[in-house]
Amino acid sequence: KFTGPQGKVLERTITIPAVPVLTPLESLRGLEMVSIPYQFLNSDAEWVLQDLGSLQPGGNATVVRYDPYTEQYKFFPDPAITNIEPGMGFWLLNLTRATVVLPADATPVSQEEAYSIRLSRGWNQIGSPFTVSMPLSDVSVVAADGSEWSMNEAYSRRLLLPTAFAYDAAANDYTWEADVAESVLDPYQGYWLRAYEPITLQFPPPTLLAPASADGGGPVLGGGNSDGWSVSLMVSAAGRHKAGRRFGVRGEAESGLDITDVPQPPVAAANVSGVASAGFVVGDGPVHLADRLLVDNRPPASSTQWRFAVTTCGAEEEVTVTWDDLGTQLPGTLIATLVDSAAGERIYMRTNTSYTYRTRVANETRLLEVVVQERGANALSVTSVAAQQGPGGQVGITYSLSAAANVDIVMRNISGVPV
Repeated sequence: KFTGPQGKVLERTITIPAVPVLTPLESLRGLEMVSIPYQFLNSDAEWVLQDLGSLQPGGNATVVRYDPYTEQYKFFPDPAITNIEPGMGFWLLNLTRATVVLPADATPVSQEEAYSIRLSRGWNQIGSPFTVSMPLSDVSVVAADGSEWSMNEAYSRRLLLPTAFAYDAAANDYTWEADVAESVLDPYQGYWLRAYEPITLQFPPPTLLAPASADGGGPVLGGGNSDGWSVSLMVSAAGRHKAGRRFGVRGEAESGLDITDVPQPPVAAANVSGVASAGFVVGDGPVHLADRLLVDNRPPASSTQWRFAVTTCGAEEEVTVTWDDLGTQLPGTLIATLVDSAAGERIYMRTNTSYTYRTRVANETRLLEVVVQERGANALSVTSVAAQQGPGGQVGITYSLSAAANVDIVMRNISGVPV
């Protein structure tokens, strides 16, 4: 901000290029997802990260990268992670939280020409190849046939999911922008990007002007629209939580995995306390084989069911699922019920805003069901009410309801006074 002698103010926002120093962030067990925006004469991972010492598994530091071909993590010194190149993302385990000063042969990628990164079908770990931030919407997509598309065009052609998932090392969860125009790649940050076909990302020469949001009109991933609704869920355990999970209805959605859904990236390569994974399960197959979604949209129907799988690390831990007041999120003609079959519990979600259960074993996956259906045509009625004296001064009360409801019972004495 510049202020002149007459009080006139000029203000501009610029990007300061990154320096060749990797500073550790607050994290759980020293785990981060990073990317190094530099080239090296010697790109061996132990040379690039020499301040961390040996990267062999079992030490104080190592690097891990996801292989989209095998859908498994590869640990150093596997060839998939032996060399560090610009544009590649990877997990860095830095138990000592040491600062890494890159070696003297570190050279920034030229900002005078474009830079290309090849992606395989599936989940890929990437990063910005440049030392300045860049909007993902500025990156173009080259298909296998050589045709080049913008992010929005590539999304409409089902070439990729146009958002970058960053890892919040302190919360052990992923963050992402629903609005494609708001997704920005920062130097040193690693990201997940999902490609539906083998493609190439084309990064244009960057500018020192701070990245601005792209023009409006682009897609909003997993967002609601005028003919739909959406409900947010949050899962908490051991003082940590997973947020941003949503289920809902959209007019253009399909029953299975479709373009309105947001898939969940592979879980982090570390077993930490609390919720390890929380996502919606696609289809009716086994939970451990199914894809997980952060946002699961369905087409409008009189009755719809979502399966929500929660995986936790510890045994005998309390897990709480919370949601906002459905009065502002769900049409009044619909009834929502949360079902935990393992515990035999059914929760009426309009009159409750949370559900808590206790895990039985470590690494347990609990499958919860959310059922949303239209209210019945008949009004709510209570019938067959009966009370019977039981042993020890107890009274058994039975009744029938014509529809699901939240019931409060008040006991009064013969004078009408609550007891």
